[in-house]
Parts: sequence; C-alpha cells; structure tokens
Amino acid sequence: MKIQYVIVRRDTEFTHGATIAQAVHAVTLCQHTHFDKDYLEYCREGFAMRTVILQCTQENMPEIIKELQERKIKHCVWREMPEDIETAIALYPYEKDLIKAIPAIRKLKLY
Repeated sequence: MKIQYVIVRRDTEFTHGATIAQAVHAVTLCQHTHFDKDYLEYCREGFAMRTVILQCTQENMPEIIKELQERKIKHCVWREMPEDIETAIALYPYEKDLIKAIPAIRKLKLY
C-alpha cells in the first residue's frame, strides 16, 4: 500500500489554516514536480488514497531533508515567502515500509 507522507512544521506561529496551506502547497509542488504513471495510479485511488501527516520542528528539517536526499526519495520542500522559511515536506507516494525505515522520519509524531 502506497502512502504519501507530508511533514509539517509545528513550531511556526502560523494559524491552523495557514499551516494546512503549507502542507497543501508542498503536496501540489510534489505532484507537479514528480508526476508520472505511478503517481497517477495513486491519485486514481481517489477516496482510497492514504496520506500521513507528521510534525517536525525547524531543527528537524535539515536532518530529514538530508536523509531523503541520501536515499534518493522523491520529495519537495515548501519554502514560505516572504518569510523564507521551510515549512513543509511532501514525499512522493511510497510503500510504507520504505519510508518507515528512514530514522529521521520514524521518530516523528503524527500531527
């Protein structure tokens, strides 16, 4: 079963609505950047799509991004402007076991 993981900063002073927007922006960017037949297949699942939202802090972001890059995990980081801060990471839909094997992600809590 493929799951799209979205990691959102919990330590910003954004409202809940603005925080949700950060996650949506990251997912939209990820879909646009990495769209292929497998991503389309995931989207065709419609109401059966699985998404997990995890929380992190500014301090976690560099470690998470580094591990994703080292493992060649497709992802997109959303940088909010004009603040110029990384606020969310959306991963390409992958099998759960692949993502759960990443230490920086395994230790994160649900949002």
